[in-house]
Amino acid sequence: TVEFRRVGTTTVVESTTIPLGIFNTIGTTRVGTFDVAIKGSHWLRKVLPNVTMHWLYHTPFLSFELTNGDCDGDNEIAIGDFAALSAAYGLALGDPGFDPNADLNGDEAVDIGDYSILSTNFGQVGED
Repeated sequence: TVEFRRVGTTTVVESTTIPLGIFNTIGTTRVGTFDVAIKGSHWLRKVLPNVTMHWLYHTPFLSFELTNGDCDGDNEIAIGDFAALSAAYGLALGDPGFDPNADLNGDEAVDIGDYSILSTNFGQVGED
């Protein structure tokens, strides 16, 4: 989810949902200066402040690097994420109980690789 916010606040002016990856353009229907926040399903939120939109549907070059491991979506990597990953451990896409948010490396299975990502980033908190 990409949010265009009033500068210095968490007040959302406009938001859009985009698929994960690299994009040529994401934009807003408004012209002006915004804080741009992005949060993926199991990544921590990152906010880029004071992004100026010069014309409709065009975003200047923005580079986001998100931290992976937020299985429960609460914008922190903590014990709840460990619990969610543990509950889905050993399951694969199509299995009852499989949780795609616990599949941190995107290999369609919840296994030791996902624990490694969670352990590496444990204790980190996303931006508001």
